[in-house]
Amino acid sequence: MEDQLSKPQGFAGGLKNPVMDTRTTKANHVLILFFTAYTISAFFKISANIVIPVFQNRFGISSSFSGLISGMYYLPYAFQQLFAAPLSRKYGASGVVAVGFVIAAAGSILFAFASNALMVMAGRCLVGVGVGPVFVSIVQYLTEHFTGRKFALYTGLAVTFSGFGQAVASAPLKILIERFGITNVFLYLAVIMLAVSLSLLLTGKTVTKRDSAGATEIFRQISVTGRSVIKNPVLILITLSWVFYNSIQHSYQGLWSAKWMAFAFPDKTQLSGLSATLVSVGLMCGTFFSERLKPNSMNRVRSTIISEYFFAISALLISLSHLTSVSVCLICDFILGFSVGDICIQQTSYVREISDDTISSSITGFMNFCSSLGTLFFQWVTGLSVDLLLLKRIAPKSAYLITFVVFALVNLIITVLCVHRQRKF
Repeated sequence: MEDQLSKPQGFAGGLKNPVMDTRTTKANHVLILFFTAYTISAFFKISANIVIPVFQNRFGISSSFSGLISGMYYLPYAFQQLFAAPLSRKYGASGVVAVGFVIAAAGSILFAFASNALMVMAGRCLVGVGVGPVFVSIVQYLTEHFTGRKFALYTGLAVTFSGFGQAVASAPLKILIERFGITNVFLYLAVIMLAVSLSLLLTGKTVTKRDSAGATEIFRQISVTGRSVIKNPVLILITLSWVFYNSIQHSYQGLWSAKWMAFAFPDKTQLSGLSATLVSVGLMCGTFFSERLKPNSMNRVRSTIISEYFFAISALLISLSHLTSVSVCLICDFILGFSVGDICIQQTSYVREISDDTISSSITGFMNFCSSLGTLFFQWVTGLSVDLLLLKRIAPKSAYLITFVVFALVNLIITVLCVHRQRKF
């Protein structure tokens, strides 16, 4: 089925409708702004991997508290996932993202001038509030205007842009901070976010849909979404898988990858930032090629199962690669990112196919809510695990290895159990 916005509209005799042409152009601009917003959102999610170690050294912060600071981004982010879809339906996806980016800009400014650990945490928290609705609002917008394979392709393109944001938040961010300083970098980001917010308010109001739902209806939609997931065994399994793959990726790429590689290969510390970058490059490739590599004859359940296995195995490989060489580690980083991108597109598209349009984006939001809480927990627990192992005089390289091998093995077991159940539906 063709997407609603790209269908040629015209008067009798083949003349084009100038009003519809203008509307289509604005819709394309809104998509570009959405993709830009998601790029910035992903940047902040992963930037802790580079920035938190700077503050850790500056303020003498422990690994467990560093994990908590980074994870505080995910606490408000998590609750935003529940409200993003109903708010987008009420006020329009562009309006919700625009207001959120004003809040995120304030968080970026606070982060830029942080003089203690609590200010860093507060800045992360405000940014989490502001960028929280972005992905679900994009899914809501795409749900309103696209169907079938085109929905999956545009979702993949959005996540591809997020991969670019993650890539910039790794090695390039390290270079930018060394050259311009943390304060200037995050002040510039605040200005960019305010510009995106203003552009969305001016451009998006005519092409994003709204309904008249009141506050009571918004909370009712959240309640209906929760019940819909709990009563559907397939959605429960997908949510469980979603929690583990997001939590492991964000804990590894978003916080520990650079430090772990620096400890594992002390003679190659200048390459440590490339670890998270290669995960991002893999994610971009995974989201871009996921739907294109999937045979049309393959059903979405089978595609989802393959993606889940692919990620579970790559999560274990990424842990063991730190025992070999930098080259093997970077290759495994790419594979991990590719599997993350693939599973994201397959599961998002699968949820769209098995649920009603009025609730599919809300279900994605509920899944993100669960995974965000999981990431908060994983980042804190991984930091705590590393601290405890270091207290037992275990080398830092081994402390990270033991921590992530355990999580990878647990994820593999969960994946096998989930896949076994999914085959029955």
